Amino acid sequence: MPGLNAVGERFKTLVESFEPGVHQFFPLELFRKDGTPVDEPYYIFNCTVSFDSILLKHSEAKWVNLDKPEEYPRLEIVSMQKQVLSKQAIEGHHIWSHLRQRMRGLFVSDAFHKQLKKNKIKYLFSRKCEELDVPWIEEENLGPLLDYERKHGLEKSLKPWLKLNPEQLF
Repeated sequence: MPGLNAVGERFKTLVESFEPGVHQFFPLELFRKDGTPVDEPYYIFNCTVSFDSILLKHSEAKWVNLDKPEEYPRLEIVSMQKQVLSKQAIEGHHIWSHLRQRMRGLFVSDAFHKQLKKNKIKYLFSRKCEELDVPWIEEENLGPLLDYERKHGLEKSLKPWLKLNPEQLF
């Protein structure tokens, strides 16, 4: 299901056990190729927690579009590259996505990941990210992006803009 995060009941139950009432689950009706409905409940999962936590000077990442001053700078991090997270920024969170560092995928706590494995929830690619006990400082980790936003404003429809303009969601 390209573009959708279809999850089963066991995943939903696990998420709710860690962060009850925080994330969104929209019921999804699935059918087999022969047209018969799938009996088990499935949902479209929407992770509602977004914040940045990658420490750039410790990670393998690079800014792109810096040579194009009118284009939105983008942080390029390939999933297999080293990603180091601020332990202070992620403390107390279990499932999140990034806000301005614009990356695909989700981050989960070690405790949540351990329960995923224990519950044998499959088909999720995962790898361990190193954590450092240092603060995540916006200017150090988003400098080019913040410079662009000071000059041009927030790019419409991206998470930071949507957080400030929730009425624009529908």
